[in-house]
Amino acid sequence: MTSSPMTRCSIRARRIMREGPDWVISFAAPFFAAFPDLHHAIVYLLVDGDWAAMRYHGTGTLTHDYGGVKAAGQKLDYYGTVIFELANGRIAEVWGHSDLADWIAAQ
Repeated sequence: MTSSPMTRCSIRARRIMREGPDWVISFAAPFFAAFPDLHHAIVYLLVDGDWAAMRYHGTGTLTHDYGGVKAAGQKLDYYGTVIFELANGRIAEVWGHSDLADWIAAQ
C-alpha cells in the first residue's frame, strides 16, 4: 500500500519539526536552484481557531535540471493547497498537495 501525497507531506512536516531548518534547506535547495525566479503567491488564506488553509500559485522558469527534467527554459505554473494545524501559536502539523508532479510528468 502506498501513501497519499497528503500523508507524505505530513510525514515530511514531522521530519522538518524533528530535524529543523537545515533539513528544510537541503530538501528545498535543488528546487530553488532549478527555478531561480520562483515566485509563490497566496490565492486564498482561511484561518479558524487552530486551523488554517491556504491555496497558493507558483510560477518560475526551469534553468537547471530538476526531477529528471532537462532544463530548457520551461515555464512552471502550478497550484497547491496546504492545511495547517496550529498549537501554541506555531504550526503543529501540515498536510499539503500540489500539481507540481503533474507539471514534471508533462515535460
